[in-house]
Amino acid sequence: MALFKPWGWIVGTGLYVSDLNREIVSQIYIGLLIIIGLFLLSIFVSLQLYKRYLTELREVAIFDRLTRLYRRSYLDEIGPRMLKEEHSLPLSVIFFDIDFFKKVNDQYGHNYGDNVLSAISSIIQKELLPHKNVFRYGGEEMVALLHATEEECRMFAEKVRFTTAEHVFHYSDTEHFHITISAGVAIASPQDSFSDIVRRADRCMYFAKARGRNKVVTESEVRGLPDE
Repeated sequence: MALFKPWGWIVGTGLYVSDLNREIVSQIYIGLLIIIGLFLLSIFVSLQLYKRYLTELREVAIFDRLTRLYRRSYLDEIGPRMLKEEHSLPLSVIFFDIDFFKKVNDQYGHNYGDNVLSAISSIIQKELLPHKNVFRYGGEEMVALLHATEEECRMFAEKVRFTTAEHVFHYSDTEHFHITISAGVAIASPQDSFSDIVRRADRCMYFAKARGRNKVVTESEVRGLPDE
């Protein structure tokens, strides 16, 4: 404050209390907006991380780590569901088994055996496109589910068989070998349970093994025959 002598006035500068209050309220409002924004951002990030965790957890639960095929537990879940779906074509099962796979493990070791199993799994997935339901049933056994006729299933299975037989495995610069695969095909009937179809496809696959391996056998070919 200062005295203005000519007029005898005292002159001062400063903020009105009302202006000061408005400034305080404004700063509080901005602060609250920042806090709310950070809180919402933290919720969004947490939800994204949670979704990612659930996705990864589900992948671990339903995918086989080695082959990247679905696990058998997921087959048991989705198979009965697919059987009940309304579809113009019946549910079909192709049961694959790698021929003499034990010899591969014995001769080249289990690590290279895993490479062979992974490569053949990739062949099955590729040759069965656009059908994507392929499962590792156990060991070197794999199962494919598709809505298709018996002839269509045979065609898909033959493509897998041929491509597998043509594939060259390079164990070393001087040692190469081929692998074959046998397959059985079964088609659902109205009265079937899902386990019935898998069992019959497995039976057909064993007929393929008994007939020399590297073959595809359909249910219509062996219906009524005693097990070999």
